[in-house]
Amino acid sequence: MVKKNTFNPVGSSLTYKDKGGSGAPLLEHRCSECGTIVYTELKVLDGIYAVSATTYTDSSQFDPSIHVWVSSQDKRFQINDNLHQEAGPPKALFKFIAKEKSEA
Repeated sequence: MVKKNTFNPVGSSLTYKDKGGSGAPLLEHRCSECGTIVYTELKVLDGIYAVSATTYTDSSQFDPSIHVWVSSQDKRFQINDNLHQEAGPPKALFKFIAKEKSEA
């Protein structure tokens, strides 16, 4: 998760509209060459992008600190570390969610 104003994607992308788990709209920005999701704009989170670590050329600079949205994880995969798990978004994002909902 990154603040929108700190993320500067390079290259062209295609945008697809969808609904998130909350039912709120989201926009998936995909590589126009291969279709890989580069980042997702979650409309329920004001000013926050969900960016896949695979988006970065060198993702080794990012050490995981939490697992989020584990309630919708693919059940074929197991989390085998001791990091904290949240069923939905991390609690630090609640202030962004509350802001969006109060404006609706």
